[in-house]
Amino acid sequence: MQRLLTLNDIEIQRQNILKNTPKNLKPYTAPLIKRILYSYLKCKRKFRRNTDTKTKLSIEEIQRVLLFRYDALGDYIVSTPVVSFLKQNNPNIIIDVVTSTRNDAFVQLDKNISNTYIIDRNIYNKQTKHSIKQMKENNYDIIFALMYTKNTHSADLAYQIAPNAHIIAYSAPDRAKLYGKLFDTLIITTNYDSHHTERMFKSIQAYFGSHHSITDYPIYIPLQATSNMPDGKYIIINLTSSKDINSINEDIGTKIATDVAKHYSNYHVFITGYPSMKELIDAVVNNVNSENCSALLVPFSDYIAILSNAALLITSDSAPVHIAAAANVPIVSIFVVDISIFEWHPYRTDFRMIYADNINEMDTSMVIIAAKQLLH
Repeated sequence: MQRLLTLNDIEIQRQNILKNTPKNLKPYTAPLIKRILYSYLKCKRKFRRNTDTKTKLSIEEIQRVLLFRYDALGDYIVSTPVVSFLKQNNPNIIIDVVTSTRNDAFVQLDKNISNTYIIDRNIYNKQTKHSIKQMKENNYDIIFALMYTKNTHSADLAYQIAPNAHIIAYSAPDRAKLYGKLFDTLIITTNYDSHHTERMFKSIQAYFGSHHSITDYPIYIPLQATSNMPDGKYIIINLTSSKDINSINEDIGTKIATDVAKHYSNYHVFITGYPSMKELIDAVVNNVNSENCSALLVPFSDYIAILSNAALLITSDSAPVHIAAAANVPIVSIFVVDISIFEWHPYRTDFRMIYADNINEMDTSMVIIAAKQLLH
């Protein structure tokens, strides 16, 4: 099965799913060991806490906050409206971010961020312990646990870093009672209910008031991107993703690139992806064998600059979706995971989405159909 979707199609499907979702879900029953752990963490924090974190501070009173974003690059990009709100409403606020090895270099480019601390998923390894030791000295007022999953990990980490901080986190409805033991403000959200960018901004609305609108704080790229390439005279095709299920193979990549290079002969077509996939990228370029098609393998900061000025991005579900969206570049996105359609589609940029059961068995002719609707 394969479908071509617009934003309106996605929103209609979202509302149909939410309408048919049971309102009263059976509460999640955690394993006994997890319930014991949560009770222990709650008691430990209560014993160590010196202030009542239920008392909320105004944005002007907050001196230092910590964001948990130790996952992927795209996850940080969709969280940038949170950063914008904090910095625009309190220019003196210090914002630190807990990062991963996958996104730390990118987050460090953001001038709104004071410090980054890399945390490994193993919370007890040497590097993580060192980062925790450093953060303990910072006396955070608020911790935004922007991880929709890993709540137990986030709670343990937050308690070690700043037991007196007000901790804001997320939960599905059936786990709210359990996670409510651990966090001061818990945002209840369900699969499909909103784009991940809007979900992240709910942390701002929950603490500072629902009158704040995400429309005032768009996603952004934490880099002043410049490129010597002429604006709008090239198309970028990204083949790779951090997940194999989303990666485009040589055969499908060749078919897409050949069609695009032929149909848009007045544009240059760049084939790109992870540097580690150079062999795949070169193979596709060689198979296309056209003067207007070449590989694009450049340093990451240059890649952002070039992508930001493209006429069109064709990509699977991966970080370039969010980089292009932040730069308002039109996107043909190819998604294979149902829930990602609703939570990770290109945000506030013109796009067409191809939803396919298997990205490497798709009918590639739909890519040109989608591109024609975006490139006039």
